[in-house]
Amino acid sequence: MTKKDLAFFSTLFNVILYLIAIPHAVFLYSRAPVVREAYEGGGAENFPLYVCLVAFVCSAYSYIRIEVSYNAPLRERFWRNGVEPSLKSRFSFLIHQREFWIKTIIIALIYLFLPLKWSLRALAELTQAVTFWDKLPYLAVLLPTLFVLAVFAHLSSYKRWGRNKDPDAYGKKRYTVESTYANLAYLGGSGAFMVMLPFLAPIFIVIYMSLTVGRVIGIVVLLSLPFVFRSLRALSKRRSFLRSLKELCDDKGYTVSEIQKPYLSLFKFIGGESFTLSTGEKSYSCKLVSAQKKGVPIALAEDGTLSFIHSIHLRRAVLYQYTTTYSFDYESEKPKILIINPVPKLVYVLYDGKTTEIDNGSTVGGYKFYAATGFLRAAELNILDKRI
Repeated sequence: MTKKDLAFFSTLFNVILYLIAIPHAVFLYSRAPVVREAYEGGGAENFPLYVCLVAFVCSAYSYIRIEVSYNAPLRERFWRNGVEPSLKSRFSFLIHQREFWIKTIIIALIYLFLPLKWSLRALAELTQAVTFWDKLPYLAVLLPTLFVLAVFAHLSSYKRWGRNKDPDAYGKKRYTVESTYANLAYLGGSGAFMVMLPFLAPIFIVIYMSLTVGRVIGIVVLLSLPFVFRSLRALSKRRSFLRSLKELCDDKGYTVSEIQKPYLSLFKFIGGESFTLSTGEKSYSCKLVSAQKKGVPIALAEDGTLSFIHSIHLRRAVLYQYTTTYSFDYESEKPKILIINPVPKLVYVLYDGKTTEIDNGSTVGGYKFYAATGFLRAAELNILDKRI
């Protein structure tokens, strides 16, 4: 048996085992005495079963993504084929993978012909479906849902491979840590939710019954406070940068053009140049962009795109990750400088599929990258052309 065949059967076995074992574990927890007693007489005895199904859907996506991400032969084939990062290219790679379709058919057959009480006990309890024809309408919803989840899980893994081509990032130790935390998150989270909801529900009901217009406004204000504080922080940092830039120009005799939408660019991606800085000897075309959050990393690519990397994680395990991408590229005859203000904790450069942290003065796709303080320091020393 080749390495490729071994990886295929290992991944298939792990996914099938997971799709049966985890739903059963959550179901058994939902039938534990502490959970049964909490829901007795409340008219919501079936609620834990719905929690089982929701946990199953969420965890299925996460686990399939993990299994695909650490499938070495498939990953090497992806890199060898030079798949583009676009959605169209990744989807084309997926639909031409014979292994994907074989796994899909095998999993579908298991659900079709294995009794629901063995494969998905929570659904069997809710529907009382016993025969093949009884469960067919429910499988007509479940199987397409699993298929869509598998497609998105594969596409997410492909994006991860395109962003990081370092084989060391997909070692056995990392796989163990990521899969363990993902399993614990869904098992522990589902169990805690089942136990706590009966005690929290009366509190929510009392709050709902006592709501008035004033209280609703108060709750909205409280919920919006993080966004307000984040916005005020961003405005303060941008204002401080603009003031320092003006003071630097006055002190050094530099000239700066009118700055295009200096504060709107904190909340909206503005195309084109933000301002031109002239030091007397040379002029620089500068573009201002802003981090969305301090904890959301930014990845800069050679093609002039900037991606915000959003993730939901439990310690080191990434449960879900997505990116929002914008183009910061524009035409200019002058040397171009990208200034990120405010700057997040981490800024990466994406080159040849690998992400690497970058520093002030690094070049990315014809642009010099600077945080605000690094830019002001380099401008003061008149070394914007040089790496700090």
